[in-house]
Amino acid sequence: MGAGSCDSTTGSIADGGGSGGAGLASFKGFSASDTVSITVGSGGSGGAAGGNNGSNGSSSKATYSGTDIIVSSGGGASSAALHGSISSAGSAGTFSASAGGTGLTLAASLDYQSQDGLATRAMVTGDLGTIPGGGNPLGHAGTYSNHDGALGGGGLGCFSQSSVAGGNGGNGVVIVTWVN
Repeated sequence: MGAGSCDSTTGSIADGGGSGGAGLASFKGFSASDTVSITVGSGGSGGAAGGNNGSNGSSSKATYSGTDIIVSSGGGASSAALHGSISSAGSAGTFSASAGGTGLTLAASLDYQSQDGLATRAMVTGDLGTIPGGGNPLGHAGTYSNHDGALGGGGLGCFSQSSVAGGNGGNGVVIVTWVN
């Protein structure tokens, strides 16, 4: 969900944004009349052309009885660096699940281990290229043909392309299933 950045000059670089956290959790103890509040996080905005950094994605979460029982944090945005140095790739979001003091029981939890954005080094002035964002089993990172991430994937970064904006991070996804 982190956005990619793009550089401002030939030979500088901006890496891909990190994906949002992803996982699966199962709880016992809900009744049909219970209410769970769902927040779907927004993907970060890609850095505008001309050397502007992207923004971080926001968290997706499920809240029950005032307690966040599931939280998938948004991925981090990347930043630009000068020729010959490594910029800072966007960091992966995290996933956590806990019943807390809600009276529920956490039956199972699986963290899908989201990915950081790819970091690379601009070696030769005048290189043109794109740097993928991070993905996860649900989310797709931004690609050369579509700079924006999808389903929580990180946005594409690029180097030596001062007229191209970084890709947006994909919005979060929350899937809720009720099993009686």
